[in-house]
Amino acid sequence: MKQTTTIICTIFLLFVWACGVTTYQLADKKYSSIIIQNPGDLYSTYEFSKSDRRELIEQGFKDELIRTMEKMSIEAAWPAGIADLAGRFEMRDAFKTYKAFKIAHIGAGERVILVIPAKANKKMSPKMRPNQDIFFVMEATGIKQ
Repeated sequence: MKQTTTIICTIFLLFVWACGVTTYQLADKKYSSIIIQNPGDLYSTYEFSKSDRRELIEQGFKDELIRTMEKMSIEAAWPAGIADLAGRFEMRDAFKTYKAFKIAHIGAGERVILVIPAKANKKMSPKMRPNQDIFFVMEATGIKQ
């Protein structure tokens, strides 16, 4: 009986490991993974408004993290393969394989902020693999939860 239990536990752990990361912790909160459905809904040079910043503060984000989101949510901060429109168009199907986590909404819920953690995306193509955590601002319709 003990051997059967050990085998079942081992199979379960292998299954969880094979599925990959399903949660991400940031600023003492856990976030669930999402799927990027439509990479065309991604903003490459989004400028955060005062209203966006207020919404993020209301959601519990601190100024330093908001500045990091702003800095790392533009194409100049992304991996070389997606740092321009041509590259993003070429890699559009691969966007769906990113391990992405919705961490916030802005624009009264019309847009979302996703984090793409470097650790969770080590298996991505080198063209798309981030060296550090990056952020995407997208239309909310571009993701599947």
